[in-house]
Amino acid sequence: MNPRKLLETGPTSEWSCVSCTYSNSGLMPFCEMCNVKRPSATAPSGSEPPRPHTPPPGEKNEACIVLSGSDSDPELSRGKTQTPRSPRCKQGEDEDEPPKDKQKPEEEEEDKRQQIKDKQSAPPDLRTEETAAAGAHDADDDEDDAYTVYPGLQFCASPYTDRIYLYTKDGTPLSSSFTPLDIRLTNWDELPEAFSRRRENRIQVLRFVQDWSGLAAMKQKLLQRSGRLFHSPTLGLQQLAAAQRPHSSTRRYLSKDDVAEASLSKAQQEGGSVRLVTKEAFFTKRKSLASEKPPASESAVSESCETTEDQPPSESGFLQAVDSDGVPLCLSCQQHCSTTGGAWDTRFCSHKCQEEFQLRSSQTYMRSRVLEVEKGVCQRCGLQVHELFLKVRDAPPDRRKEMLESTWLAQMSLKQLNVMIRAPVEGDFWQVDHIRPVYSGGGQCSLENLQTLCTVCHKARTAQQAKERSQEKKSVAASKVASDISRFFFRK
Repeated sequence: MNPRKLLETGPTSEWSCVSCTYSNSGLMPFCEMCNVKRPSATAPSGSEPPRPHTPPPGEKNEACIVLSGSDSDPELSRGKTQTPRSPRCKQGEDEDEPPKDKQKPEEEEEDKRQQIKDKQSAPPDLRTEETAAAGAHDADDDEDDAYTVYPGLQFCASPYTDRIYLYTKDGTPLSSSFTPLDIRLTNWDELPEAFSRRRENRIQVLRFVQDWSGLAAMKQKLLQRSGRLFHSPTLGLQQLAAAQRPHSSTRRYLSKDDVAEASLSKAQQEGGSVRLVTKEAFFTKRKSLASEKPPASESAVSESCETTEDQPPSESGFLQAVDSDGVPLCLSCQQHCSTTGGAWDTRFCSHKCQEEFQLRSSQTYMRSRVLEVEKGVCQRCGLQVHELFLKVRDAPPDRRKEMLESTWLAQMSLKQLNVMIRAPVEGDFWQVDHIRPVYSGGGQCSLENLQTLCTVCHKARTAQQAKERSQEKKSVAASKVASDISRFFFRK
Protein backbone atom coordinates (compact mmCIF):
# COMPACT_ATOMS: atom_id res chain seq x y z
CA MET A 1 0.00 0.00 0.00
CA ASN A 2 1.29 3.45 -0.86
CA PRO A 3 2.40 5.53 2.18
CA ARG A 4 0.38 8.54 3.19
CA LYS A 5 2.06 11.88 3.98
CA LEU A 6 1.25 13.77 7.15
CA LEU A 7 1.12 17.52 7.26
CA GLU A 8 4.06 19.43 8.76
CA THR A 9 2.52 20.11 12.15
CA GLY A 10 3.85 19.62 15.63
CA PRO A 11 3.33 16.17 17.01
CA THR A 12 1.62 17.45 20.15
CA SER A 13 -0.87 19.85 18.50
CA GLU A 14 -4.52 18.87 18.20
CA TRP A 15 -7.04 19.67 15.52
CA SER A 16 -10.83 19.66 15.46
CA CYS A 17 -12.85 17.91 12.80
CA VAL A 18 -14.98 20.28 10.77
CA SER A 19 -17.66 17.56 10.38
CA CYS A 20 -18.12 16.12 13.90
CA THR A 21 -15.99 18.63 15.97
CA TYR A 22 -14.03 15.78 17.52
CA SER A 23 -10.54 16.71 18.83
CA ASN A 24 -7.95 14.51 17.16
CA SER A 25 -4.25 14.06 17.78
CA GLY A 26 -1.87 16.08 15.69
CA LEU A 27 -0.39 12.90 14.21
CA MET A 28 -3.76 11.73 12.82
CA PRO A 29 -4.33 12.64 9.17
CA PHE A 30 -8.01 11.62 9.40
CA CYS A 31 -10.69 11.99 12.06
CA GLU A 32 -10.98 8.98 14.32
CA MET A 33 -14.78 9.26 14.52
CA CYS A 34 -15.96 10.07 10.99
CA ASN A 35 -12.80 9.35 8.96
CA VAL A 36 -12.81 12.84 7.38
CA LYS A 37 -9.42 14.17 6.21
CA ARG A 38 -7.71 16.82 8.32
CA PRO A 39 -8.24 20.27 6.76
CA SER A 40 -5.28 22.33 5.64
CA ALA A 41 -4.19 25.45 7.57
CA THR A 42 -5.16 27.77 4.73
CA ALA A 43 -8.59 26.23 4.17
CA PRO A 44 -11.48 28.26 5.52
CA SER A 45 -13.32 26.86 8.52
CA GLY A 46 -16.67 26.58 6.75
CA SER A 47 -15.40 25.12 3.52
CA GLU A 48 -16.13 21.50 2.59
CA PRO A 49 -13.29 19.15 3.58
CA PRO A 50 -11.40 17.80 0.59
CA ARG A 51 -11.54 14.13 -0.22
CA PRO A 52 -8.52 12.00 0.61
CA HIS A 53 -6.16 11.44 -2.27
CA THR A 54 -3.32 9.03 -2.87
CA PRO A 55 0.09 10.57 -3.45
CA PRO A 56 1.84 9.75 -6.71
CA PRO A 57 4.17 6.77 -6.62
CA GLY A 58 7.19 8.95 -7.51
CA GLU A 59 7.24 10.79 -4.18
CA LYS A 60 9.45 8.39 -2.24
CA ASN A 61 12.30 10.66 -1.08
CA GLU A 62 10.09 13.14 0.81
CA ALA A 63 10.00 13.02 4.60
CA CYS A 64 6.88 11.10 5.59
CA ILE A 65 5.47 8.88 8.30
CA VAL A 66 3.88 5.62 7.22
CA LEU A 67 0.60 4.72 8.92
CA SER A 68 -1.82 1.95 8.22
CA GLY A 69 -4.74 3.09 6.21
CA SER A 70 -6.91 0.18 7.36
CA ASP A 71 -9.84 1.03 9.64
CA SER A 72 -9.40 -2.28 11.41
CA ASP A 73 -5.84 -1.51 12.58
CA PRO A 74 -5.93 -1.72 16.42
CA GLU A 75 -3.39 1.08 16.79
CA LEU A 76 -5.59 3.54 14.95
CA SER A 77 -8.82 2.33 16.53
CA ARG A 78 -7.42 2.90 20.04
CA GLY A 79 -5.94 6.29 19.12
CA LYS A 80 -2.32 5.46 20.01
CA THR A 81 0.36 7.75 18.66
CA GLN A 82 3.16 6.45 16.52
CA THR A 83 6.64 7.99 16.64
CA PRO A 84 7.91 9.17 13.26
CA ARG A 85 10.83 7.36 11.77
CA SER A 86 13.37 8.76 9.37
CA PRO A 87 13.64 7.46 5.84
CA ARG A 88 17.19 6.24 6.54
CA CYS A 89 16.07 4.04 9.45
CA LYS A 90 13.29 2.71 7.35
CA GLN A 91 15.59 1.92 4.47
CA GLY A 92 17.96 0.12 6.89
CA GLU A 93 15.12 -2.02 8.21
CA ASP A 94 14.03 -2.82 4.68
CA GLU A 95 17.55 -3.95 3.82
CA ASP A 96 17.82 -6.13 6.94
CA GLU A 97 14.51 -7.92 6.27
CA PRO A 98 14.41 -9.75 2.95
CA PRO A 99 11.26 -9.35 0.92
CA LYS A 100 8.50 -11.88 1.59
CA ASP A 101 8.13 -12.71 -2.06
CA LYS A 102 11.78 -13.75 -2.20
CA GLN A 103 11.66 -15.57 1.14
CA LYS A 104 8.74 -17.92 0.38
CA PRO A 105 10.27 -19.81 -2.58
CA GLU A 106 13.48 -20.42 -0.63
CA GLU A 107 11.56 -21.85 2.35
CA GLU A 108 9.44 -24.06 0.12
CA GLU A 109 12.54 -25.47 -1.56
CA GLU A 110 14.13 -26.21 1.82
CA ASP A 111 10.95 -27.97 3.02
CA LYS A 112 10.84 -30.11 -0.09
CA ARG A 113 14.48 -31.12 0.31
CA GLN A 114 13.87 -32.02 3.95
CA GLN A 115 10.83 -34.17 3.06
CA ILE A 116 12.84 -36.03 0.42
CA LYS A 117 15.61 -36.72 2.93
CA ASP A 118 13.10 -37.98 5.53
CA LYS A 119 11.48 -40.30 3.05
CA GLN A 120 14.80 -41.73 1.95
CA SER A 121 15.95 -42.27 5.52
CA ALA A 122 12.62 -43.74 6.71
CA PRO A 123 12.03 -47.54 6.78
CA PRO A 124 10.39 -49.16 3.75
CA ASP A 125 7.07 -49.68 5.60
CA LEU A 126 6.72 -45.98 6.40
CA ARG A 127 7.69 -44.94 2.89
CA THR A 128 4.97 -47.12 1.35
CA GLU A 129 2.30 -45.92 3.77
CA GLU A 130 1.58 -42.72 1.88
CA THR A 131 1.47 -44.43 -1.49
CA ALA A 132 -0.89 -47.05 -0.10
CA ALA A 133 -3.21 -44.37 1.29
CA ALA A 134 -3.06 -42.34 -1.91
CA GLY A 135 -3.90 -45.33 -4.10
CA ALA A 136 -6.46 -46.91 -1.77
CA HIS A 137 -9.20 -46.66 -4.37
CA ASP A 138 -7.07 -48.33 -7.01
CA ALA A 139 -6.06 -51.04 -4.55
CA ASP A 140 -9.71 -51.76 -3.73
CA ASP A 141 -10.52 -52.11 -7.39
CA ASP A 142 -7.61 -54.51 -7.87
CA GLU A 143 -8.64 -56.48 -4.78
CA ASP A 144 -12.27 -56.70 -5.94
CA ASP A 145 -11.17 -58.44 -9.10
CA ALA A 146 -10.12 -61.45 -7.05
CA TYR A 147 -13.76 -62.26 -6.06
CA THR A 148 -16.53 -63.79 -8.15
CA VAL A 149 -19.28 -61.64 -9.59
CA TYR A 150 -22.86 -62.96 -9.33
CA PRO A 151 -24.95 -61.12 -11.91
CA GLY A 152 -28.71 -61.28 -11.46
CA LEU A 153 -28.78 -62.41 -7.83
CA GLN A 154 -32.03 -63.97 -6.63
CA PHE A 155 -33.40 -63.78 -3.11
CA CYS A 156 -35.74 -65.92 -1.07
CA ALA A 157 -37.32 -64.81 2.22
CA SER A 158 -37.55 -67.39 4.98
CA PRO A 159 -41.17 -68.07 6.05
CA TYR A 160 -40.18 -68.57 9.70
CA THR A 161 -37.39 -66.05 10.36
CA ASP A 162 -36.24 -62.67 9.07
CA ARG A 163 -33.37 -64.12 7.07
CA ILE A 164 -32.92 -63.70 3.32
CA TYR A 165 -31.22 -66.50 1.37
CA LEU A 166 -29.11 -65.90 -1.73
CA TYR A 167 -29.33 -67.76 -5.04
CA THR A 168 -27.62 -67.39 -8.38
CA LYS A 169 -29.32 -66.31 -11.55
CA ASP A 170 -30.03 -69.96 -12.40
CA GLY A 171 -31.52 -70.68 -8.97
CA THR A 172 -28.49 -72.43 -7.48
CA PRO A 173 -28.26 -71.83 -3.71
CA LEU A 174 -25.14 -70.01 -2.55
CA SER A 175 -25.43 -71.29 1.04
CA SER A 176 -25.41 -67.72 2.32
CA SER A 177 -28.03 -65.68 4.13
CA PHE A 178 -28.36 -62.36 5.92
CA THR A 179 -30.87 -60.22 7.78
CA PRO A 180 -31.79 -56.83 6.28
CA LEU A 181 -31.29 -55.13 9.64
CA ASP A 182 -27.63 -56.18 9.75
CA ILE A 183 -26.98 -54.76 6.29
CA ARG A 184 -28.62 -51.48 7.28
CA LEU A 185 -26.25 -51.37 10.26
CA THR A 186 -23.29 -52.06 7.90
CA ASN A 187 -22.69 -55.48 9.42
CA TRP A 188 -21.52 -57.79 6.61
CA ASP A 189 -19.96 -60.46 8.80
CA GLU A 190 -22.52 -63.15 7.91
CA LEU A 191 -21.89 -62.86 4.17
CA PRO A 192 -18.77 -64.01 2.33
CA GLU A 193 -16.22 -61.42 1.28
CA ALA A 194 -17.37 -61.76 -2.32
CA PHE A 195 -20.49 -59.76 -1.36
CA SER A 196 -18.89 -57.25 0.98
CA ARG A 197 -15.76 -56.53 -1.12
CA ARG A 198 -17.00 -56.95 -4.66
CA ARG A 199 -18.77 -53.78 -5.76
CA GLU A 200 -21.27 -55.41 -8.16
CA ASN A 201 -22.47 -57.93 -5.57
CA ARG A 202 -22.60 -55.34 -2.81
CA ILE A 203 -24.79 -53.01 -4.87
CA GLN A 204 -27.32 -55.79 -5.52
CA VAL A 205 -27.62 -56.61 -1.82
CA LEU A 206 -27.93 -52.96 -0.80
CA ARG A 207 -30.60 -52.35 -3.43
CA PHE A 208 -32.59 -55.33 -2.20
CA VAL A 209 -32.39 -54.19 1.43
CA GLN A 210 -33.57 -50.72 0.46
CA ASP A 211 -36.60 -52.08 -1.41
CA TRP A 212 -37.37 -54.61 1.31
CA SER A 213 -37.30 -51.99 4.07
CA GLY A 214 -39.75 -49.84 2.12
CA LEU A 215 -42.42 -52.55 2.04
CA ALA A 216 -45.26 -52.77 4.52
CA ALA A 217 -45.24 -55.64 7.01
CA MET A 218 -48.16 -57.31 5.23
CA LYS A 219 -46.35 -57.40 1.88
CA GLN A 220 -43.19 -58.72 3.51
CA LYS A 221 -45.24 -61.51 5.05
CA LEU A 222 -46.75 -62.39 1.68
CA LEU A 223 -43.31 -62.77 0.14
CA GLN A 224 -42.15 -64.88 3.09
CA ARG A 225 -45.11 -67.21 2.85
CA SER A 226 -44.80 -67.60 -0.90
CA GLY A 227 -41.34 -69.22 -0.83
CA ARG A 228 -40.57 -67.80 -4.29
CA LEU A 229 -37.23 -66.69 -5.73
CA PHE A 230 -37.24 -63.09 -6.92
CA HIS A 231 -34.71 -60.52 -8.08
CA SER A 232 -36.38 -57.67 -6.18
CA PRO A 233 -39.34 -57.41 -3.75
CA THR A 234 -41.33 -55.38 -6.25
CA LEU A 235 -40.99 -58.05 -8.94
CA GLY A 236 -41.86 -60.70 -6.38
CA LEU A 237 -45.12 -58.97 -5.49
CA GLN A 238 -45.97 -58.60 -9.17
CA GLN A 239 -45.41 -62.33 -9.68
CA LEU A 240 -47.68 -63.12 -6.74
CA ALA A 241 -50.41 -60.83 -8.05
CA ALA A 242 -50.22 -62.45 -11.49
CA ALA A 243 -50.40 -65.95 -10.00
CA GLN A 244 -53.52 -65.20 -7.97
CA ARG A 245 -56.94 -65.77 -9.43
CA PRO A 246 -58.66 -62.53 -10.41
CA HIS A 247 -61.29 -61.82 -7.81
CA SER A 248 -63.58 -58.85 -7.33
CA SER A 249 -66.54 -58.69 -5.02
CA THR A 250 -68.65 -55.97 -3.45
CA ARG A 251 -69.54 -58.23 -0.52
CA ARG A 252 -67.49 -58.09 2.62
CA TYR A 253 -67.58 -61.80 3.51
CA LEU A 254 -68.34 -65.09 1.79
CA SER A 255 -71.61 -66.54 3.10
CA LYS A 256 -72.75 -70.14 3.13
CA ASP A 257 -75.41 -69.31 0.58
CA ASP A 258 -72.69 -68.15 -1.83
CA VAL A 259 -70.80 -71.42 -1.28
CA ALA A 260 -73.94 -73.46 -1.84
CA GLU A 261 -74.75 -71.60 -5.06
CA ALA A 262 -71.21 -72.14 -6.43
CA SER A 263 -71.30 -75.87 -5.46
CA LEU A 264 -74.66 -76.47 -7.16
CA SER A 265 -73.47 -74.76 -10.33
CA LYS A 266 -70.26 -76.83 -10.40
CA ALA A 267 -72.14 -80.07 -9.74
CA GLN A 268 -74.42 -79.41 -12.70
CA GLN A 269 -71.43 -78.79 -14.95
CA GLU A 270 -69.62 -81.96 -13.82
CA GLY A 271 -72.75 -84.09 -13.82
CA GLY A 272 -72.26 -84.93 -10.16
CA SER A 273 -74.04 -84.18 -6.92
CA VAL A 274 -73.66 -82.21 -3.69
CA ARG A 275 -73.15 -83.19 -0.09
CA LEU A 276 -73.45 -81.41 3.25
CA VAL A 277 -70.14 -81.18 5.08
CA THR A 278 -70.46 -80.69 8.83
CA LYS A 279 -68.11 -80.68 11.78
CA GLU A 280 -69.14 -83.00 14.58
CA ALA A 281 -69.34 -81.19 17.89
CA PHE A 282 -67.42 -82.64 20.82
CA PHE A 283 -70.30 -82.42 23.30
CA THR A 284 -72.76 -83.85 20.77
CA LYS A 285 -70.52 -86.86 20.30
CA ARG A 286 -70.18 -87.47 24.04
CA LYS A 287 -73.95 -87.19 24.47
CA SER A 288 -74.55 -89.73 21.74
CA LEU A 289 -72.03 -92.16 23.25
CA ALA A 290 -73.55 -91.79 26.71
CA SER A 291 -77.07 -92.54 25.44
CA GLU A 292 -78.38 -96.04 24.97
CA LYS A 293 -76.99 -97.89 22.02
CA PRO A 294 -79.47 -98.47 19.20
CA PRO A 295 -79.97 -101.90 17.61
CA ALA A 296 -77.28 -103.19 15.28
CA SER A 297 -79.47 -102.77 12.22
CA GLU A 298 -79.96 -99.06 12.92
CA SER A 299 -76.42 -98.21 14.11
CA ALA A 300 -75.01 -97.42 10.65
CA VAL A 301 -77.83 -95.04 9.80
CA SER A 302 -77.64 -93.24 13.15
CA GLU A 303 -73.87 -92.65 12.86
CA SER A 304 -74.20 -91.06 9.43
CA CYS A 305 -76.98 -88.68 10.47
CA GLU A 306 -75.74 -87.89 13.96
CA THR A 307 -74.05 -84.58 13.18
CA THR A 308 -76.65 -83.20 10.77
CA GLU A 309 -79.84 -83.74 12.79
CA ASP A 310 -78.84 -81.67 15.83
CA GLN A 311 -78.60 -78.36 13.93
CA PRO A 312 -80.14 -77.01 10.72
CA PRO A 313 -78.04 -77.69 7.62
CA SER A 314 -77.61 -73.98 6.87
CA GLU A 315 -75.94 -73.45 10.25
CA SER A 316 -74.01 -76.69 10.69
CA GLY A 317 -71.88 -76.93 7.54
CA PHE A 318 -71.25 -76.15 3.88
CA LEU A 319 -72.69 -77.62 0.73
CA GLN A 320 -69.85 -79.22 -1.28
CA ALA A 321 -69.91 -80.41 -4.88
CA VAL A 322 -68.96 -83.98 -5.80
CA ASP A 323 -68.14 -85.07 -9.37
CA SER A 324 -69.58 -88.08 -11.17
CA ASP A 325 -66.85 -90.35 -9.78
CA GLY A 326 -67.59 -89.37 -6.18
CA VAL A 327 -64.47 -87.21 -5.75
CA PRO A 328 -65.18 -84.10 -3.64
CA LEU A 329 -64.38 -80.69 -5.12
CA CYS A 330 -62.63 -77.91 -3.20
CA LEU A 331 -64.89 -75.30 -1.61
CA SER A 332 -62.48 -72.53 -2.64
CA CYS A 333 -61.21 -73.34 -6.14
CA GLN A 334 -63.60 -76.19 -7.16
CA GLN A 335 -60.70 -78.55 -7.94
CA HIS A 336 -60.43 -82.21 -6.95
CA CYS A 337 -59.62 -82.92 -3.31
CA SER A 338 -58.07 -85.89 -1.60
CA THR A 339 -60.37 -88.78 -0.82
CA THR A 340 -58.48 -89.90 2.28
CA GLY A 341 -60.02 -88.87 5.58
CA GLY A 342 -63.44 -87.75 6.67
CA ALA A 343 -65.77 -85.35 4.92
CA TRP A 344 -64.58 -82.41 7.06
CA ASP A 345 -60.95 -83.13 6.19
CA THR A 346 -61.61 -83.23 2.42
CA ARG A 347 -63.15 -79.77 2.03
CA PHE A 348 -60.07 -78.21 0.42
CA CYS A 349 -57.42 -79.34 -2.01
CA SER A 350 -54.53 -77.57 -0.25
CA HIS A 351 -53.67 -75.55 2.83
CA LYS A 352 -53.49 -72.40 0.70
CA CYS A 353 -57.10 -72.78 -0.41
CA GLN A 354 -58.18 -73.43 3.16
CA GLU A 355 -56.54 -70.26 4.44
CA GLU A 356 -57.94 -68.20 1.57
CA PHE A 357 -61.44 -69.54 2.22
CA GLN A 358 -61.23 -68.76 5.93
CA LEU A 359 -60.03 -65.23 5.22
CA ARG A 360 -62.98 -64.63 2.92
CA SER A 361 -65.63 -66.17 5.19
CA SER A 362 -64.54 -65.62 8.83
CA GLN A 363 -64.03 -62.21 10.41
CA THR A 364 -62.41 -63.74 13.50
CA TYR A 365 -59.79 -65.58 11.45
CA MET A 366 -59.15 -62.48 9.34
CA ARG A 367 -58.47 -60.33 12.43
CA SER A 368 -56.16 -62.96 13.90
CA ARG A 369 -54.08 -63.20 10.71
CA VAL A 370 -53.79 -59.41 10.35
CA LEU A 371 -52.81 -59.11 14.02
CA GLU A 372 -50.14 -61.78 13.55
CA VAL A 373 -48.55 -59.90 10.66
CA GLU A 374 -48.83 -56.24 11.69
CA LYS A 375 -48.67 -56.72 15.48
CA GLY A 376 -51.64 -54.40 16.07
CA VAL A 377 -49.87 -51.24 14.87
CA CYS A 378 -52.00 -48.66 13.07
CA GLN A 379 -50.66 -48.29 9.54
CA ARG A 380 -51.76 -44.66 9.34
CA CYS A 381 -50.74 -43.01 12.64
CA GLY A 382 -48.31 -45.64 13.97
CA LEU A 383 -50.14 -46.12 17.30
CA GLN A 384 -49.55 -49.52 18.94
CA VAL A 385 -53.25 -49.88 19.45
CA HIS A 386 -53.41 -53.57 20.36
CA GLU A 387 -50.80 -53.10 23.06
CA LEU A 388 -52.86 -50.18 24.36
CA PHE A 389 -55.95 -52.41 24.45
CA LEU A 390 -54.13 -55.00 26.55
CA LYS A 391 -52.91 -52.34 29.00
CA VAL A 392 -56.37 -50.80 29.36
CA ARG A 393 -58.02 -54.17 29.77
CA ASP A 394 -55.62 -55.25 32.52
CA ALA A 395 -55.62 -51.88 34.29
CA PRO A 396 -58.02 -51.05 37.17
CA PRO A 397 -61.23 -49.29 36.07
CA ASP A 398 -60.26 -46.04 37.84
CA ARG A 399 -57.07 -45.72 35.77
CA ARG A 400 -58.50 -46.52 32.32
CA LYS A 401 -59.79 -43.01 31.71
CA GLU A 402 -56.39 -41.49 32.40
CA MET A 403 -54.69 -43.97 30.06
CA LEU A 404 -57.09 -43.22 27.19
CA GLU A 405 -56.94 -39.44 27.58
CA SER A 406 -53.19 -39.43 26.90
CA THR A 407 -53.51 -41.25 23.55
CA TRP A 408 -54.73 -40.56 20.05
CA LEU A 409 -58.05 -42.27 20.86
CA ALA A 410 -59.07 -39.36 23.11
CA GLN A 411 -60.66 -37.76 20.00
CA MET A 412 -63.50 -40.26 20.11
CA SER A 413 -66.91 -39.36 21.46
CA LEU A 414 -67.65 -39.55 25.18
CA LYS A 415 -70.12 -42.35 24.59
CA GLN A 416 -67.52 -44.55 22.91
CA LEU A 417 -64.89 -43.71 25.54
CA ASN A 418 -67.28 -44.66 28.33
CA VAL A 419 -67.94 -48.01 26.67
CA MET A 420 -64.19 -48.64 26.32
CA ILE A 421 -63.63 -47.72 29.97
CA ARG A 422 -66.44 -49.90 31.35
CA ALA A 423 -65.83 -53.00 29.21
CA PRO A 424 -62.77 -52.83 26.92
CA VAL A 425 -63.19 -54.89 23.74
CA GLU A 426 -60.59 -55.36 21.04
CA GLY A 427 -63.01 -54.29 18.32
CA ASP A 428 -63.46 -50.88 19.94
CA PHE A 429 -59.72 -50.09 19.68
CA TRP A 430 -58.78 -51.18 16.13
CA GLN A 431 -60.36 -52.49 12.94
CA VAL A 432 -59.25 -54.37 9.85
CA ASP A 433 -59.57 -52.03 6.89
CA HIS A 434 -59.76 -52.89 3.19
CA ILE A 435 -57.12 -50.97 1.25
CA ARG A 436 -59.19 -51.28 -1.88
CA PRO A 437 -62.69 -50.42 -0.66
CA VAL A 438 -65.40 -53.06 -0.65
CA TYR A 439 -67.70 -50.94 -2.82
CA SER A 440 -64.92 -50.86 -5.46
CA GLY A 441 -64.61 -54.65 -5.57
CA GLY A 442 -62.20 -55.18 -2.68
CA GLY A 443 -64.42 -57.50 -0.65
CA GLN A 444 -63.62 -61.16 0.10
CA CYS A 445 -59.94 -60.41 -0.47
CA SER A 446 -56.61 -61.84 0.64
CA LEU A 447 -54.19 -60.46 3.20
CA GLU A 448 -52.61 -58.17 0.62
CA ASN A 449 -55.68 -55.91 0.64
CA LEU A 450 -56.01 -55.69 4.44
CA GLN A 451 -54.42 -53.34 6.96
CA THR A 452 -54.71 -52.39 10.63
CA LEU A 453 -56.26 -49.04 11.52
CA CYS A 454 -57.11 -47.59 14.89
CA THR A 455 -60.70 -46.54 15.48
CA VAL A 456 -59.98 -42.83 14.91
CA CYS A 457 -58.12 -43.38 11.62
CA HIS A 458 -60.68 -45.94 10.45
CA LYS A 459 -63.52 -43.51 11.14
CA ALA A 460 -61.77 -40.73 9.19
CA ARG A 461 -61.09 -43.02 6.22
CA THR A 462 -64.67 -44.30 6.21
CA ALA A 463 -65.97 -40.72 6.13
CA GLN A 464 -63.67 -39.91 3.23
CA GLN A 465 -64.82 -42.98 1.29
CA ALA A 466 -68.46 -42.08 1.96
CA LYS A 467 -67.84 -38.63 0.51
CA GLU A 468 -66.21 -40.16 -2.58
CA ARG A 469 -69.11 -42.57 -3.06
CA SER A 470 -71.59 -39.71 -2.79
CA GLN A 471 -69.74 -37.74 -5.45
CA GLU A 472 -69.66 -40.81 -7.71
CA LYS A 473 -73.40 -41.32 -7.37
CA LYS A 474 -74.06 -37.66 -8.14
CA SER A 475 -71.86 -37.77 -11.23
CA VAL A 476 -73.53 -40.97 -12.47
CA ALA A 477 -76.98 -39.51 -11.92
CA ALA A 478 -75.98 -36.30 -13.70
CA SER A 479 -74.64 -38.25 -16.66
CA LYS A 480 -77.95 -40.11 -17.02
CA VAL A 481 -80.05 -36.95 -16.89
CA ALA A 482 -77.83 -34.90 -19.18
CA SER A 483 -78.72 -35.15 -22.87
CA ASP A 484 -76.26 -35.96 -25.60
CA ILE A 485 -75.73 -32.82 -27.69
CA SER A 486 -73.34 -34.44 -30.17
CA ARG A 487 -76.23 -35.05 -32.58
CA PHE A 488 -76.52 -31.31 -33.08
CA PHE A 489 -72.92 -31.14 -34.33
CA PHE A 490 -72.42 -31.19 -38.11
CA ARG A 491 -69.31 -31.09 -40.25
CA LYS A 492 -68.83 -28.19 -42.60
